[in-house]
Amino acid sequence: METSDNPFLLEEQFDPEDEYRPEPEPEPLPPFWTDGSPRIGIHTSIAGSYINALESAKKLGANALQIFSASPRMWQGAVKIAETDAQAFRAKREELQLGPLVIHANYLINLAAVQPMLRTRSIQAFHEELVRARWLRFFTAGTTARSSVLREKSLKVRTPRSHSITL
Repeated sequence: METSDNPFLLEEQFDPEDEYRPEPEPEPLPPFWTDGSPRIGIHTSIAGSYINALESAKKLGANALQIFSASPRMWQGAVKIAETDAQAFRAKREELQLGPLVIHANYLINLAAVQPMLRTRSIQAFHEELVRARWLRFFTAGTTARSSVLREKSLKVRTPRSHSITL
Protein backbone atom coordinates (compact mmCIF):
# COMPACT_ATOMS: atom_id res chain seq x y z
CA MET A 1 0.00 0.00 0.00
CA GLU A 2 1.37 3.36 -0.97
CA THR A 3 1.56 6.13 1.58
CA SER A 4 -0.39 8.46 -0.68
CA ASP A 5 -3.41 6.11 -0.58
CA ASN A 6 -3.61 6.15 3.19
CA PRO A 7 -4.57 9.63 4.57
CA PHE A 8 -3.16 8.76 7.99
CA LEU A 9 0.30 8.28 6.60
CA LEU A 10 0.51 11.53 4.63
CA GLU A 11 3.25 13.77 5.83
CA GLU A 12 1.96 17.25 6.46
CA GLN A 13 3.59 20.20 8.07
CA PHE A 14 2.01 21.60 11.23
CA ASP A 15 0.89 25.17 10.67
CA PRO A 16 0.64 27.16 13.95
CA GLU A 17 -2.02 29.37 12.34
CA ASP A 18 -4.35 26.36 12.21
CA GLU A 19 -4.32 26.04 15.99
CA TYR A 20 -7.57 26.91 17.74
CA ARG A 21 -7.25 29.95 19.94
CA PRO A 22 -10.42 31.04 21.71
CA GLU A 23 -11.11 34.75 21.53
CA PRO A 24 -10.80 36.51 24.89
CA GLU A 25 -14.00 37.71 26.49
CA PRO A 26 -14.66 41.33 25.48
CA GLU A 27 -14.28 43.93 28.18
CA PRO A 28 -17.72 44.68 29.66
CA LEU A 29 -19.06 48.11 28.90
CA PRO A 30 -19.34 50.41 31.90
CA PRO A 31 -22.89 50.98 33.14
CA PHE A 32 -24.63 53.83 31.31
CA TRP A 33 -25.01 55.72 34.55
CA THR A 34 -21.25 56.16 35.02
CA ASP A 35 -21.11 58.80 32.28
CA GLY A 36 -20.68 61.60 34.83
CA SER A 37 -24.17 63.01 34.42
CA PRO A 38 -25.95 64.06 37.63
CA ARG A 39 -28.06 61.32 39.21
CA ILE A 40 -31.37 62.22 40.83
CA GLY A 41 -32.71 59.34 42.91
CA ILE A 42 -35.78 58.47 44.90
CA HIS A 43 -36.83 55.71 47.30
CA THR A 44 -39.77 53.97 45.62
CA SER A 45 -42.24 51.31 46.69
CA ILE A 46 -42.28 47.77 45.29
CA ALA A 47 -45.99 47.40 46.13
CA GLY A 48 -47.63 45.37 43.39
CA SER A 49 -44.37 44.47 41.66
CA TYR A 50 -40.74 45.43 41.41
CA ILE A 51 -41.44 46.99 38.00
CA ASN A 52 -43.84 49.46 39.65
CA ALA A 53 -40.85 50.93 41.51
CA LEU A 54 -39.05 51.58 38.22
CA GLU A 55 -42.08 53.18 36.60
CA SER A 56 -42.73 55.37 39.66
CA ALA A 57 -39.14 56.63 39.67
CA LYS A 58 -39.23 57.46 35.96
CA LYS A 59 -42.64 59.14 36.26
CA LEU A 60 -41.29 61.36 39.06
CA GLY A 61 -38.27 62.39 36.97
CA ALA A 62 -35.63 60.32 38.76
CA ASN A 63 -32.82 58.52 36.95
CA ALA A 64 -31.69 56.48 39.99
CA LEU A 65 -33.64 54.72 42.73
CA GLN A 66 -33.57 52.78 45.96
CA ILE A 67 -36.03 50.12 47.11
CA PHE A 68 -36.62 47.65 49.91
CA SER A 69 -36.58 44.17 48.36
CA ALA A 70 -38.97 42.91 51.07
CA SER A 71 -40.69 44.37 54.13
CA PRO A 72 -38.08 46.38 56.05
CA ARG A 73 -39.67 45.83 59.48
CA MET A 74 -40.20 42.06 59.55
CA TRP A 75 -38.07 38.95 59.71
CA GLN A 76 -39.24 37.07 56.67
CA GLY A 77 -38.29 33.74 55.25
CA ALA A 78 -36.45 33.83 51.97
CA VAL A 79 -38.54 36.05 49.72
CA LYS A 80 -37.81 34.66 46.28
CA ILE A 81 -37.99 36.55 43.01
CA ALA A 82 -39.12 34.47 40.06
CA GLU A 83 -36.61 34.37 37.19
CA THR A 84 -39.23 35.74 34.78
CA ASP A 85 -39.90 38.68 37.13
CA ALA A 86 -36.17 39.37 37.52
CA GLN A 87 -35.66 39.29 33.73
CA ALA A 88 -38.62 41.61 33.18
CA PHE A 89 -37.26 43.97 35.84
CA ARG A 90 -33.77 44.07 34.29
CA ALA A 91 -35.21 44.67 30.81
CA LYS A 92 -37.48 47.48 32.06
CA ARG A 93 -34.60 49.08 33.99
CA GLU A 94 -32.49 49.08 30.83
CA GLU A 95 -35.38 50.48 28.79
CA LEU A 96 -35.96 53.31 31.30
CA GLN A 97 -32.20 53.95 31.71
CA LEU A 98 -32.37 53.95 35.51
CA GLY A 99 -29.23 53.54 37.58
CA PRO A 100 -27.59 53.14 39.91
CA LEU A 101 -30.15 51.08 41.74
CA VAL A 102 -29.79 50.35 45.44
CA ILE A 103 -31.57 47.91 47.77
CA HIS A 104 -31.90 49.23 51.31
CA ALA A 105 -31.35 46.43 53.83
CA ASN A 106 -33.97 45.45 56.40
CA TYR A 107 -34.06 47.75 59.46
CA LEU A 108 -33.75 44.76 61.83
CA ILE A 109 -30.38 43.57 60.53
CA ASN A 110 -27.51 43.98 63.00
CA LEU A 111 -24.45 42.04 61.82
CA ALA A 112 -22.50 43.04 64.94
CA ALA A 113 -25.15 41.87 67.43
CA VAL A 114 -23.78 40.28 70.60
CA GLN A 115 -26.83 38.01 71.00
CA PRO A 116 -26.22 34.85 68.92
CA MET A 117 -29.86 34.54 67.78
CA LEU A 118 -30.05 38.15 66.54
CA ARG A 119 -26.65 37.86 64.84
CA THR A 120 -27.69 34.61 63.12
CA ARG A 121 -31.01 36.06 61.94
CA SER A 122 -29.20 39.19 60.76
CA ILE A 123 -26.68 37.20 58.74
CA GLN A 124 -29.47 35.14 57.18
CA ALA A 125 -31.54 38.22 56.36
CA PHE A 126 -28.56 40.07 54.90
CA HIS A 127 -27.67 37.03 52.81
CA GLU A 128 -31.24 36.97 51.46
CA GLU A 129 -30.93 40.69 50.58
CA LEU A 130 -27.73 39.95 48.65
CA VAL A 131 -29.41 37.07 46.78
CA ARG A 132 -32.32 39.31 45.75
CA ALA A 133 -29.88 42.07 44.81
CA ARG A 134 -27.99 39.68 42.57
CA TRP A 135 -31.21 38.62 40.81
CA LEU A 136 -32.18 42.24 40.19
CA ARG A 137 -28.60 43.45 39.46
CA PHE A 138 -28.62 45.96 42.32
CA PHE A 139 -26.10 47.21 44.80
CA THR A 140 -27.02 46.56 48.43
CA ALA A 141 -26.98 49.30 51.01
CA GLY A 142 -26.37 48.17 54.57
CA THR A 143 -27.48 50.47 57.33
CA THR A 144 -25.33 51.37 60.30
CA ALA A 145 -25.88 53.78 63.17
CA ARG A 146 -24.09 56.60 61.31
CA SER A 147 -23.91 55.73 57.60
CA SER A 148 -24.94 53.54 54.70
CA VAL A 149 -22.36 51.50 52.84
CA LEU A 150 -22.66 50.32 49.26
CA ARG A 151 -21.81 46.65 48.93
CA GLU A 152 -21.32 44.88 45.64
CA LYS A 153 -19.19 41.83 46.37
CA SER A 154 -18.90 39.27 49.13
CA LEU A 155 -18.88 40.60 52.65
CA LYS A 156 -16.56 39.44 55.39
CA VAL A 157 -18.06 40.01 58.82
CA ARG A 158 -16.12 40.02 62.08
CA THR A 159 -18.43 39.04 64.91
CA PRO A 160 -17.85 40.17 68.52
CA ARG A 161 -16.32 36.79 69.40
CA SER A 162 -13.72 36.99 66.60
CA HIS A 163 -15.47 34.50 64.33
CA SER A 164 -15.20 35.32 60.67
CA ILE A 165 -18.24 34.83 58.46
CA THR A 166 -18.28 35.19 54.69
CA LEU A 167 -21.63 35.97 53.13
